[in-house]
Amino acid sequence: MKKLMYLLFVAFISISLVSCDGGNDKKLEKVKAKYEKAEFKNCEEYFAASEEVIDLMVALSEDVMADVEGAGDLLMDLTEWMETSSLATQGTKFEDECEDLAAEMEKKFEEKFEVVFGAIMKIYADEDDLDMDFDEEDFDFDLDEDFDLEAALENAVEEAFNEVLGE
Repeated sequence: MKKLMYLLFVAFISISLVSCDGGNDKKLEKVKAKYEKAEFKNCEEYFAASEEVIDLMVALSEDVMADVEGAGDLLMDLTEWMETSSLATQGTKFEDECEDLAAEMEKKFEEKFEVVFGAIMKIYADEDDLDMDFDEEDFDFDLDEDFDLEAALENAVEEAFNEVLGE
C-alpha cells in the first residue's frame, strides 16, 4: 500500500511539473490579442504595455532556463510577434515624445533583459545541438588599444588550417 501511495505521489508531482508552465502560453495569447492592433493614447499607456510584454518575455526566459517544455517556442513566438505588433510600429513615436520616460524604461528593461539574453543563447545552443553554457561574462571583454584584430584573425585561421591538416 505504501509503495502504491508513493508511486501515485511521484506520478502526481511529475505530471504537475511537466504540465506546469505557469500559463505563459495563455498569457502570450492574451497579450497578443490585447496589443496586436492597439492604438496607444500616450506615453504612459505605451510604456505600461511594453513593460507587460517584457515581463512576459522574462517569465518565458526563466521557463527556458528551467527547461520547461515548450517555453523556447513560446519565447521565439513572442519575439517574432513583437517585430510586427503595434508596440513596434508606435515605438519610435513615443520614444521621441517622452525621452525622459523612455530613458527610464530603457534602464528598467536592460536589467530585465539579462535573464532574456541567457535564455536566447540557450535556445540557439539547443537548436544547433551544441552543448554550451553561455554566461554574460563570456561576452563581456575589453580590447586593448594595441590589439590587432587582423593579426588575431590571421592567427586563428592559420591555427584552424593547421588543425585540419593535422600539423
